[in-house]
Amino acid sequence: MSELRYSDELADSAVFFPPPFPAAPRPRVESVVKDMLAARLPRARGCSLLALGALVALLIGFMRVVWRLAHLETRHRWAPVPPAPDMAGGPAIPKVIHQMYQSEQLPAQWRNGSAAWKQLHPDYRYVLWTDASLRELIAAEYPQMLALYDGYPHATQRWDASRYAILHHHGGLYADLDLRPVRRVDGLLRGQHALLPHTPNIGLTNALMASTPRHPFFGELLRQLPAYARAPFGLSKHSKVLMSTGSTYVWAVFLRWAEARSRPPPVRVLPHAGPSRAATPRHGA
Repeated sequence: MSELRYSDELADSAVFFPPPFPAAPRPRVESVVKDMLAARLPRARGCSLLALGALVALLIGFMRVVWRLAHLETRHRWAPVPPAPDMAGGPAIPKVIHQMYQSEQLPAQWRNGSAAWKQLHPDYRYVLWTDASLRELIAAEYPQMLALYDGYPHATQRWDASRYAILHHHGGLYADLDLRPVRRVDGLLRGQHALLPHTPNIGLTNALMASTPRHPFFGELLRQLPAYARAPFGLSKHSKVLMSTGSTYVWAVFLRWAEARSRPPPVRVLPHAGPSRAATPRHGA
């Protein structure tokens, strides 16, 4: 009887606890991953195509800017000429040498160049600008530029903008720390109002510049900074700096500024073939 009762209890429990259904086979991990990748592949291809299209558009824009600048330059003749008669008078370029670094403590690799400028030009005033003193100059003399100055994403852009402000406000000669003089610059500056070096390939450089105070070209460089800061450059950090504040920016502003003037501008461009000579653009075919 006990066995029967036990069997009945088992039968009753089976009503409430039915036997489980056979488990469905689980998919393999490899197939799950493969399905996920297959689902994301079209999206990844679409993102890659968009990125490639944006890169091509930026490259085309960059090449158009370079072509435009080269086209403007071919309309000039960079021929060595003596200082123009109207350049002989007027204010002279001050005997001041400007350089800049983050702080007053120059690294060892820059000290020899700085010392050479001082040794060859004992009668010149030498000024080493720091990040702090540069910002003070902008805040005091060009407060309308301060927001733009502080908003530059790269320190090099602030250093570029600062050298234009230095020469516009104080005048004198600016030289990068990696430039070392081999002789005095008196003959180079005599009778000039502004000097810009021409590079060996194409365009100008801002590594070495000289100017009288309040020279209109350096005022133009400061005035155009906001417009070029908004331009969509950005193929790389280097190209963005060059075209928004650097050497390419100086080249572009100078060519447009010279093109808009009815006579050659009061700026001498130094040809790379002879750094002791001065040059000015001549209009012609």
